[in-house]
Amino acid sequence: MTTIAEAFTLAVAAHESGRVDEAVGILHAILEVSPDHPGCLHLHGIIAKTAGDDDGAADYFSRAIVAAPHIPDLHHLLGVCQHRRGRLENAAVSLERALALAPDNAAVLVDLGRVRIDQNRVTDALDLFRAALAVEPTLLPAMSNLGNALLVLDRYEEAIPSFHQAIAIDPTHALAHSSLGSALNALGRYDEATACFQRALEIDPGHPLSHNGLGLIHLARNQPGQALAHFERAVALAADYIDAHVNAGLALLELDRPTEAIDRIRQALALKPDNVMSLNNLGNALKDHGRLAEAMESYVRALAVEPDYLLAHTNLLMCMHYSPETSPAAIAATARRWADRVGAHASPETRKAVDPKGRLRIGFLSADLINHPVGYFIAPVLEHHDRVGTEVTCYCDSPRPDAMTNHLRAASDRWRSTVGMSDEAVAALVREDGIDILVDLSGHAGGTRLPVFARRPAPVQVTWIGYCGSTGLAAMDYILADDHVVRPGEEHLFTETVWRLPGTYLCYGPPRGVSVEVSPLPAADGHPPTFGSLNNRVKITPHVVALWARALSAVPGSRLLLKSFQYGDPGVREGLRAAFASHGIAGDRLILEARSPWPGLFTTYHRIDVALDTFPFGGGITTLEALWMGVPVVTLDCDRWAGRVSETILHAVGLGEMVATDPDDYVARAAALVADLPRLADLRAGLRTRLLTSPMCDGKGFAARIEAAWRAMTRAAA
Repeated sequence: MTTIAEAFTLAVAAHESGRVDEAVGILHAILEVSPDHPGCLHLHGIIAKTAGDDDGAADYFSRAIVAAPHIPDLHHLLGVCQHRRGRLENAAVSLERALALAPDNAAVLVDLGRVRIDQNRVTDALDLFRAALAVEPTLLPAMSNLGNALLVLDRYEEAIPSFHQAIAIDPTHALAHSSLGSALNALGRYDEATACFQRALEIDPGHPLSHNGLGLIHLARNQPGQALAHFERAVALAADYIDAHVNAGLALLELDRPTEAIDRIRQALALKPDNVMSLNNLGNALKDHGRLAEAMESYVRALAVEPDYLLAHTNLLMCMHYSPETSPAAIAATARRWADRVGAHASPETRKAVDPKGRLRIGFLSADLINHPVGYFIAPVLEHHDRVGTEVTCYCDSPRPDAMTNHLRAASDRWRSTVGMSDEAVAALVREDGIDILVDLSGHAGGTRLPVFARRPAPVQVTWIGYCGSTGLAAMDYILADDHVVRPGEEHLFTETVWRLPGTYLCYGPPRGVSVEVSPLPAADGHPPTFGSLNNRVKITPHVVALWARALSAVPGSRLLLKSFQYGDPGVREGLRAAFASHGIAGDRLILEARSPWPGLFTTYHRIDVALDTFPFGGGITTLEALWMGVPVVTLDCDRWAGRVSETILHAVGLGEMVATDPDDYVARAAALVADLPRLADLRAGLRTRLLTSPMCDGKGFAARIEAAWRAMTRAAA
């Protein structure tokens, strides 16, 4: 008769020789006689785990632990199976027990670190990976996971040495090459990152993470078609790769295909319904489709999963400005709630004293120091700033510099790239530079760096031009506005002190490198009267459609020309035509055009007689470009800053009569303009000169006024 011990030895030998079925048969026989045999249960669990049956493996390991609770490997293996099944709390408990039994087990330290990352306890994970390396300095999984944890924390520079060390130990480690590429990509070092991803694919042609990384580089380089091809390849290699599905949706958005993007991102949500990146990007796609309520719901779902998810917070706030159903008070309250969470994680520095009579060091921080409205509004200030009395440092967070970036850099005293830097690192850089006044040019718009301001790296902090509302931050001292965008009595909507500049809070630098002349009035040439708007599709709410339909009805035979990148999508076009049809406007009265190269944007105005502003989020740079091309803009008095930017522009150029007091007045003013073609033609012919000679284009005067404000702010802080 074979003893149980002998039978178990045979099972082990069969398993080690690859005769798995034979080993399983022997194990079953032993367990029939001795159901609590820890060695059999242990080995059976390993076989099940190798076969991908994590639930079965966990059951065997749990039974083995009951029989032999003192064996660390059993707790370790159980924790690994639980982690793979997404049972994070159970996995953490099992691995902690394994660690209590074997405190210097580097493999257990690494696996517990992996669980901590998935629990969003990334700092704890760093400590565990470092402890593993203290035990085994050349342990490859500890090195690569340490680097990956640093990536999660956006500490890209710190992550790079870990990946280099991992590659030095194993040059064929595809994941280490790919992770190094991710760190370099985040730092804007695209050529180096591309080489890393390509090396990973040479080692492992079926490496989906590297295709995803190459796709992200193409997105950063504004090559969405090539990006999409890589994301599709990643999904083909790993059908459940959620990030690749989501990124494919992003590429589709960049390709002006929001309808397809919605479908693609929903595929990712089918794989993991609570994935915050999927929920956030679904909100973006729905917003581009003009479906604001659904977009906001998606952002709220993301925040329910991860309350500190910054992107969803900022996107929700931006979306609220577009929605007429959301009040300014609700927007302000949401900003304060966001700021409370950010402030809880920041450690503000003590204010240093500023000499208001000395040379002031002004810092501007933005991801939009490019061919963007912020770039055009900041240009006159940089071009005309007092180089004796002020020193200007720009902190550029844009990974896509362009000709405008180069122009702004030349107009600055000092230029810093903050691409890929953590918020703490940017704050430290600002302190090191000795900045007296740090100016935020993003607010809650894309590329926000408000967490830097929560750390108060400068004695005086100001927000300006990038966003139409309060940041909510107690650490933001001032917001620059004027009497039109923030009216008396509305100060309670701001955590900042409202600092009103005289006249207007904006200054416009006319378009650079574009020499498109003002055309004759189209309607005077026998064309049907044509209204137009080049505002983003998301601004055209059902209320806007209803009012524009009334304007079209008031002018028989008139047309409406709309141009925005979303109109390249058939689904978006069909949805908007249906919305106008519900108000009796036939589809042939609408001209819907997709994006075109930038000079083509200006020639579009050669076919527009009168521009119609949107609400409650109106035009800004769009209004200025219309005026530059000789096209007057009719706007509606609104309840919020986002809807009043056109108002401050029109008053600055002496066209306050274009601001309608109510919807009826809006329709009447639009109809009256096209009813008097000689007057409209005269207005068109003189509008560019009128704009150029107005306070809106007085760069020198505006720079002096804003620098006077800087001085006054420092006196108040002294």
